[in-house]
Amino acid sequence: MRSINAHSLSLNAFLARFQRHPNLSAALIFAMLAVLLMSPFLAAPDSVMWPRSGLGSDLVTYNWTSAQYVRQSFADIHQFPLWWDTTMGGMPLVGNPSVRALYPPISLAILLPVSLFQGFAGVNAFSLWIAGIGMYLLVCWTMPTSRYAAFLAAVIFMLTPRISANIVGDMGYTAGLCWTPLTLACIRVAINKRAFQWAIAAGLCYGLLFTLNFVNFLYLGLFVAVYGLLQVVRLRHVPRELLKLSGVGALMLVTLIGTAAFMLFPLLTFLPYQSRQAFSLADANYLALPLPFLFEVLLPNPFKFPEWTFYVGLLPLTFALFSFRTSARREFWWWVGILLFSVVFALGTTTPLYGLIVQTVPGFSLMRVPSRMLMFAVMALAALSAPGIDVLMKNRASISKGWIGLAILLTVVTIAGRFFMRRPEELDWLLGLLAGFSVITAWIALALRRYPLKLILAICVALELLPLAASYMRVAAFEEIFKTPPIADRLIEDNQNGELFRIFSVERELPDHILTLNQLQSVDGLNSFQFTHYADFMRAASGCPIEAITAAIPSCASPEVQADAQILTQPDPALLGLLNVRYMLASFALENLPSSLQMIAQDGDHRLYLNAAELPRAFATNTNNLSADAPATLSDSEIIPAAIHQAGYGLFDLSIEVPEPMTLVISETWAPGWQAVVDGQAVLVERVSGALLGIELGEGAHHVQMSFAPPTFTIGMMISLGTLILAGVVLFYARSARRGNSR
Repeated sequence: MRSINAHSLSLNAFLARFQRHPNLSAALIFAMLAVLLMSPFLAAPDSVMWPRSGLGSDLVTYNWTSAQYVRQSFADIHQFPLWWDTTMGGMPLVGNPSVRALYPPISLAILLPVSLFQGFAGVNAFSLWIAGIGMYLLVCWTMPTSRYAAFLAAVIFMLTPRISANIVGDMGYTAGLCWTPLTLACIRVAINKRAFQWAIAAGLCYGLLFTLNFVNFLYLGLFVAVYGLLQVVRLRHVPRELLKLSGVGALMLVTLIGTAAFMLFPLLTFLPYQSRQAFSLADANYLALPLPFLFEVLLPNPFKFPEWTFYVGLLPLTFALFSFRTSARREFWWWVGILLFSVVFALGTTTPLYGLIVQTVPGFSLMRVPSRMLMFAVMALAALSAPGIDVLMKNRASISKGWIGLAILLTVVTIAGRFFMRRPEELDWLLGLLAGFSVITAWIALALRRYPLKLILAICVALELLPLAASYMRVAAFEEIFKTPPIADRLIEDNQNGELFRIFSVERELPDHILTLNQLQSVDGLNSFQFTHYADFMRAASGCPIEAITAAIPSCASPEVQADAQILTQPDPALLGLLNVRYMLASFALENLPSSLQMIAQDGDHRLYLNAAELPRAFATNTNNLSADAPATLSDSEIIPAAIHQAGYGLFDLSIEVPEPMTLVISETWAPGWQAVVDGQAVLVERVSGALLGIELGEGAHHVQMSFAPPTFTIGMMISLGTLILAGVVLFYARSARRGNSR
């Protein structure tokens, strides 16, 4: 009996402590939910988080490949690489929005002696925790609601399918989604209070968001600009406050630029050469939300396609519907406006709004997939659920038992919808039973007024959303995802013998993660960061007639424009040879191939071809053979091979002797930032043969060293480190001064 009483006292003391420290309690619960959702992947070092949609995963395509490449670089040359040479003939690692290896949690996962996927699970758990913290603070700081309502809104947001569907697809992109509420919270406080310390905090968060998710960075910027203009209008007759607001905005902008400088400065030098500069409105409209898919507001898409997901749950939706009765009218209409704008924008060219924004707002012409704006629709619904919860709890006495009947009707409709739209091989529609149970139970508790409502509502929200969030991901074995086709054995053997060559996969038969696993290099790839000159080169080398911009290089390797586009491929062996392509791999029979492409192996549908027109990675040729803008066709008799002593990670060390002034060509993609030293003297690196590196050499023997080291990255890194140190000192001093004043 004493033991029971003792346990009861300790439990009461524990609960009392939670009530005395509500913010800490909320943070701990967010952490527990995040770890619980990621627990299958945290517990198994060799497990891969894989989407149950079957759509593939950028977690592997972008995040693992770049992180593993950085880890290999630390093992081989003991430094962080600035250049990524396994894909697309080489591309920058720094200033590349698709690479987040410099994001501190991901850098930690790379450096720690743990499985990368286990480290990624930890990064995902941290991101989910940030999502909860950010939404909680956003609601607490900007809306007159109870902490409990803010807590439930945060749980709703961090468990929303929008985040779950993306977290299995692209961990870095999702981290940006999760930082968005905290960034917006700091910006709102800075603007509302005209507080300079909050402007610094907002700039730090916004700069970090830029490095993680360029899409959300621009979208959030649009909403912040609108909010700022509304404040300017409100304060137009108060010059002193307007001046403070201008100072806050300027300080926020300076801190943002300083924080993001290490990525922003090199990116600005790359932008003039990016293929996205040629986006048409039709290109930008890719994957706009189809009008019939607005049903997502009532039930989740059974195909789990992340771009069209904005379901927040039945129970949270009913909470949001009651927010129209809140006394915070200005905040209510602000979030309703964001919700409506986001949904209309996501429909793309279905309405005139999207075209108007893309063509008039700076930066938006670089973006495509308008449905990504739905992230803000999800944020709006989660934020609106908070005042709705308060309205329900304060007016509990006015809720009749008739609402239980409406809850039952809503449950029947949504379960029927899930059943009829289900995928035949899956039972996910049964999760609708949990959603229905949660809605009905919550409304019974509200209507009967006999039960501990706060605990019941929290349990119901978690019961509906936690299993749904988990349903978007499955545990896949490393061997399942990283299985290398046997036909690649010869390629791996040549590579292990120290030979330097590249591969061309017609339909990406060797995707980037398989290439990185086996330390192979390819001229094709899948990445939205594309240099126009290289895309044009590969269009000619692959014989792909499609000129539309897709995520793949060449465009025929992607079904975005045409489902069977790969059959249009008519490879040019000489141009592929100029890219140091020795092998070509296809999963179907290629017709009318030149004689220099000979099939040397076949395994099932896979066919391996040897390119007799292969040229070495570095060689010298007569300058008259080359053009700055057009790929050249060269033969062995027209070149002098260079002796390569080191090649990889953006570094080349080679020697060559030429009988007359010639051009040294290195088969690596030209980009701003390449530097060369010939016989101890710095020389200019030019773009030759359309997309490759070229250096003018005089007669005689030469020692050439090349490296990818953009000065803009070095300057940007110094500015970013200085900004972080200075901001930390200022914020620490401001906090100390505030504590002193309070005493």
